[in-house]
Amino acid sequence: MLAPVGSLFVEPARQATANARREVGTYTREIPGFGFPDREHTALMLREINEATEAERGRGIDDLMRMMTWFTPQGERGVDAYRQGFVRALRRRIPYTEQVALLTRSLLSGDPFSAELAAAVGMELPDRCAVTVFRLPDRPTVDSFLENEIGRLVKSHRVPVMWGPEDGGESGELIALIPLFPGAAAVEAAPPQISGLPADLAPDHLPDVVRDFARALGRPCAVGTAAASRPELPDALDRARRISRAAPVHRDSARLRPHTLADLFVELSVADVPFVDDWLRTLALRLESGPDLLVTLDAYYRHDMHRGATASALNVHARTLDYRLRRVRELTGIAPGSTRGVRTFSAVVARRVSGAWR
Repeated sequence: MLAPVGSLFVEPARQATANARREVGTYTREIPGFGFPDREHTALMLREINEATEAERGRGIDDLMRMMTWFTPQGERGVDAYRQGFVRALRRRIPYTEQVALLTRSLLSGDPFSAELAAAVGMELPDRCAVTVFRLPDRPTVDSFLENEIGRLVKSHRVPVMWGPEDGGESGELIALIPLFPGAAAVEAAPPQISGLPADLAPDHLPDVVRDFARALGRPCAVGTAAASRPELPDALDRARRISRAAPVHRDSARLRPHTLADLFVELSVADVPFVDDWLRTLALRLESGPDLLVTLDAYYRHDMHRGATASALNVHARTLDYRLRRVRELTGIAPGSTRGVRTFSAVVARRVSGAWR
């Protein structure tokens, strides 16, 4: 028994409206005023389906089937037309930095509309990106000067950026998707990726981009980065965010560099094991009696335990450095230059300078 003629159009109607809502729904939330065209498009499409159903009553099944196959591509054309209209309106209605932020959100959510958004802001979409999170312990006030500085860097580096969501606290974050185009030195020289492990690529130009944005932010920050292909960007954002929370906070943008999983895998593991973190914090408290023991250990490991370079960086005599290292051993029973000392105190310093124990 054949279904009633009207029911033959139920599924095409459902598909058409679902496609329209899926493609346009995100952007109606992002930009006020775009909800009305979406509702208008859906209403018109449904009216056309109902009119066609009435007109085809009593005709042969072949004609009805041809009508059914006609509606789905019309829905796709309608969505495409709305995309083009959205891009045209995008250029007229919102500032450039907000357009770029919309592109960034689109890429991080895996939205296929990112290609149209990239065209709107004049950017090329790479196959891979280094998702880079700038963690700011003190969230900045985004005024016109800072917005203009960020916009200038976005245009010069061709990097999609957005401000991270506010978590209700005092901290904030800036998220940048730094392109990894084929031919970059670090990408070409990267070892083969081990199955099941995330890629850990840091392109040669990444530190320069990071320092430029850090100078524009003008406040202490920590940076974590994770590389991934475009479909894997949401997972890479989670890794980069976790790395930024374990990374040291620096005031001087010249010293700032993007940290990867390879830099902080010990600290990331420690952060997830509370009793280990508590033990490291107890050691840090013992060292607070000084003089400047945590600062000394930080410089000591940053200079690969080279006495002369460390003393010079601290602006102290080498014998003063030796005294401080002996003092660390007296207070903890662990020699800073031993294998155990390197493993332990490098983690202590990293957790302390990251601000995790504030």
